[in-house]
Amino acid sequence: MNKSEIDEFIILFDSKMISSGKKYLSLRTANEILNDNDKNINLKELLKAGKIPNAFQTETTPKQWRISFSDVNSYAEKRKEYLRNNPKEPTQVISSNPQKNNYGCLIFIIAAIVIGYFALPSDDKKAKSGDLKSEACVISQRFVERKLLSPKSADFGFCSDSKVTYLGNNKYQVTNTVDASNAFGAALRKTYFVIIQFNSGDWTDINNWTLETIEIE
Repeated sequence: MNKSEIDEFIILFDSKMISSGKKYLSLRTANEILNDNDKNINLKELLKAGKIPNAFQTETTPKQWRISFSDVNSYAEKRKEYLRNNPKEPTQVISSNPQKNNYGCLIFIIAAIVIGYFALPSDDKKAKSGDLKSEACVISQRFVERKLLSPKSADFGFCSDSKVTYLGNNKYQVTNTVDASNAFGAALRKTYFVIIQFNSGDWTDINNWTLETIEIE
């Protein structure tokens, strides 16, 4: 398998993530993409061999393969560009009956609201529907690191949806564990409780989040 073929696979995966608004693909989804493009290969073996540099395995057992976007820093801009180039067309209602004009206007307004929602940046849309749970968990770790004596020693528990509760109004409550060294160099496990609110923009920028509560026991 040469580099040009690997690059082609990565482009296919990136394209899917941009169009779907997802930050990573599962092994199953990636295989479906390759099959749809007549690429009959053993993707799992490529991942094991480290041929896809932006692939990783989850920490918990059973470990699952994930393929992330190849350039995290450019994802938000490329997603916005995709949305600009693929706008949703509003529903047009033509009626010869004047009595139905009001219904036509109502439908048009509803369609405009829906279109406006889909035109929002992906992270903003996900936040409004409470779908930034995994992202909130990751960001919570960065807030916790600021409170630790030895942030570089921090080893956090795996981020799963069960550890995050959506509170509405773009707010998320995260309860997780962290192993970190104390002042004597001994690793201790602590439980932390965080409430954060997503403002807007790129979720990976911690400045786009507001910390409301943080407790480390």
